[in-house]
Amino acid sequence: MIRNIVRAYAVVALLVVTSSAALADRRVALVIGNSNYTKSVRLKNPANDASRLAETLRATNFDKVTLKLDLSQSDLRRTLGRFSRDAAGADIALIYFAGHGIEVDGTNYVIPTDARLSHVDDVEFEAIELSKLMSSLNRAGRLKLVILDACRNNPFKRNMTGTGSKRAIGRGLARVDPVGSDTLVAYAAREGTVADDGIGDNSPYAKALIKHITTPGLDIRLMFGRVRDEVLQSTGRRQEPFTYGSLGGDPIYLKQPQALAAIVPDRKAEADVTVAAPSAQTGMEGVFWSSIKDSDDPDMYEEYLKRFPTGMFSGLARIRIKSLKPKLALTIPPRVVLPDTMKLNRSIRWKMHSAFPKNLPVIGDLPKRIASELKRRTGGKFHLEFYEPGALTGAYAYFEPVSTNAIESAFGSPGAHAGRNSAFSFMSTFPFANGERLERWALSEGWQEMADDLYQRENVKSLPCGFIGSESAGWFRNPIREPADLKGLKMRFFGLGAKVAQRLGMTTVQIAAADIYPALERGTIDATEFSMPYIDRSLGFYQITKYNYYPSWHQPAMILEFAMNLDEWKKLPNVARTLIVDICRENVKIGSQQDKVLTSAAIKKNEADGVFTSPLPQSVLDASLTAWEAVRSETLSANPDARKVYESYLEIN
Repeated sequence: MIRNIVRAYAVVALLVVTSSAALADRRVALVIGNSNYTKSVRLKNPANDASRLAETLRATNFDKVTLKLDLSQSDLRRTLGRFSRDAAGADIALIYFAGHGIEVDGTNYVIPTDARLSHVDDVEFEAIELSKLMSSLNRAGRLKLVILDACRNNPFKRNMTGTGSKRAIGRGLARVDPVGSDTLVAYAAREGTVADDGIGDNSPYAKALIKHITTPGLDIRLMFGRVRDEVLQSTGRRQEPFTYGSLGGDPIYLKQPQALAAIVPDRKAEADVTVAAPSAQTGMEGVFWSSIKDSDDPDMYEEYLKRFPTGMFSGLARIRIKSLKPKLALTIPPRVVLPDTMKLNRSIRWKMHSAFPKNLPVIGDLPKRIASELKRRTGGKFHLEFYEPGALTGAYAYFEPVSTNAIESAFGSPGAHAGRNSAFSFMSTFPFANGERLERWALSEGWQEMADDLYQRENVKSLPCGFIGSESAGWFRNPIREPADLKGLKMRFFGLGAKVAQRLGMTTVQIAAADIYPALERGTIDATEFSMPYIDRSLGFYQITKYNYYPSWHQPAMILEFAMNLDEWKKLPNVARTLIVDICRENVKIGSQQDKVLTSAAIKKNEADGVFTSPLPQSVLDASLTAWEAVRSETLSANPDARKVYESYLEIN
């Protein structure tokens, strides 16, 4: 208790000598690099510049950094629309654009990668006005910042028609006067001049920006001054960066001073603080603060701010809210160490549909584990009732019942919803993916961000809640020696792999686990893929089909989900939501680890029962890869959501 009060007074004392603006509660950034222009000169460095700056901003404690490369016009418009929602309520919102820019009749534009600009009149239809970037920041609070390394010479001008006296195309970009307070627009080169793309891996401007943006306690105005000086020097004074707009008198830091960084709450650090307590607090505010200062409930600190928005402890209250509230909408946090049981103030009863029968190893065990762990860790207060496939709805038909709250929750695969949007397939698995990268992505901020964007449109909350490794490539009645052996086969197939199989001359159907064996037995299908060797064995495939091939090009691994009605999720107490996130995170690791143990034993048993286990011929893998590249290209071109999800996966190292 004393330590918390001391920390509160430390914050107040520091805020007396340093503006509270320096402790920006939330910082968001959109970083765009357009290099691969399809109708004009390719730029070498924008993608490199954007990638490095995004890494730098993440290291500078921005809460959310969105990196986008090579955006078409529709992608750029959509990205700005989404970022405007991120910027709403943020203290600092930043957009960085590297690529081609153009000025026509005094209006500045940034150029998407698919712009053709064959006529000067095309600009307003194919490019994006700078004002669109600025307006997407309107709802930010303390600082709205646009950085343009887009003043490169216009490569489209020489091919444009209609460039006579009626419309003027400038060199570089025109001067801009931001409307509204607390707004800055930074150019890599002042108006009417052009910026250098550079001969190294980064442009001169990006190199200087990345260097100085990481300086602790450097006010943003001084930071841009240092960037200007360095660029002037490195380019022999040919390029002078310039900043437009005005700010108030308080300092603004993109990286906090070290003294400020040191006061961010850290429970371990708090335990080591031992100083004398201040004198007793007085007045209503002091009484209220004394009643909540040891609480771990962020709602208590929010109530304090409602009553005392400019109170003595308002800075500390905001910091405590930020540290206590799990970022459930964006990411799955590291595993929370919780007591064996957590008390809920009310009982909760939910139904949970499972896409997989409970007798199947791993994929049947994981949903049961969610139920048992919730019951155990809440002392029986949270009861999640398991329902087999078909009891409430079809195995993969759970999206609509969960969305409408006919069922509170379900366990399954995001790929089950591909009929609604092909992006869901990429959320689960896709051909020739990297299984280890899929697992890392499942536990990253990126996967959760994509899931929230897709699912919450339809009132569903999804968490990654299981993981299985590489499956069998399939079970066949006859040997597969070349691609021609696949033609004419009718095969059970799941996900995007089915489209590839169709290009290879197969007919595909998607049927639930319990229906596969009867379909093989009756000859309704000729072959099947389903899951891991140990799961396939439990379904009896080895009794009918004696040729089992690997590797699983179509499904190198799979992310499984726990999908919940969004309204019900929001009603849950914070402790219940944290428990679910924690249990699901454990499920991902458990599923991955069990694969390694069970797969080898299952293959040995299959071979003992007369199954021929063999790698697919290289010619079949090559034909599958060629078909997949065509399917992927068509899918990503037709569906911006799918492209966004796929790019999120690619961002994982």
